[in-house]
Amino acid sequence: MKSIDWKDFIYLQDKEYIIKHWGVKDGVLILTSMRIVHMKADRSNHYEKFNLNESIPLTSIKSVNGSGDIWRQDVYIYTNEKKITFIGIYPKEGIVEGKMPRIDFKDMVMEQIKSTIQNENKVTIDYSFLKTYLDKGGILLTTLRCPHCGAPIEIPNGGNNVKCKHCGNLILAIDLLDRISRITK
Repeated sequence: MKSIDWKDFIYLQDKEYIIKHWGVKDGVLILTSMRIVHMKADRSNHYEKFNLNESIPLTSIKSVNGSGDIWRQDVYIYTNEKKITFIGIYPKEGIVEGKMPRIDFKDMVMEQIKSTIQNENKVTIDYSFLKTYLDKGGILLTTLRCPHCGAPIEIPNGGNNVKCKHCGNLILAIDLLDRISRITK
């Protein structure tokens, strides 16, 4: 039977990349920068090909649990809509230096989910944005008080931080926006 690599059958989205993959009873489980992909092996027609069986966006995953030992596990992924089970996950590397590698599926998935969410929520706030935001609300500020020492601070025209001339602390535009939004609510 001629074997074709599963990488020949997966289509990655723009800026998506593969982090790690594991063997599973009926194919391969792939963790990418954006999702978990299950490629099911089809061993008909005298060669092996892979078909997309599941594509689970990382942002839809609520929790991941597993049972079994450190070398072979059953994994349960819970999303908003359903529970997805993968039976018999094992490391694709096989035995390395006489030892079977640990299955680190849950830890890697949870770390990637956290990274994905942080990257999606990154917003660049600088002082020019802050001035525009305040102007739209009818607030005109030319100076602020340092949250650390109370000295007056001039709002710069750009950049994402300003240094207090009195105490030397950095004041970030995002921190000021957060304070202002709490006051105006």
